[in-house]
Amino acid sequence: MTKAELVEVISQKMNCPKTDATEAFDTLVDAITEALVNGESVNLTGIGAIKIVERQARTARNPRTGETIQVPAKKTVKLTPSSVLKNKLN
Repeated sequence: MTKAELVEVISQKMNCPKTDATEAFDTLVDAITEALVNGESVNLTGIGAIKIVERQARTARNPRTGETIQVPAKKTVKLTPSSVLKNKLN
């Protein structure tokens, strides 16, 4: 589902113009992004928890050339699905 499709669903379910739905969606994304940048986790009931995890530096291999390379440590986002979401999927 793309952002445009999601905005369309929000617009239809809330019976509001697409511009309002787009603004609401963008505000939600901005709030989640700001919380993650500040080191906070975000818990969305029915969906799961979004948090920042740190990956350690590691050695990897380029599959094309076989060359060994160093992958630096970095931060990434992890979604842990809620039990409600897991049950709906299964």
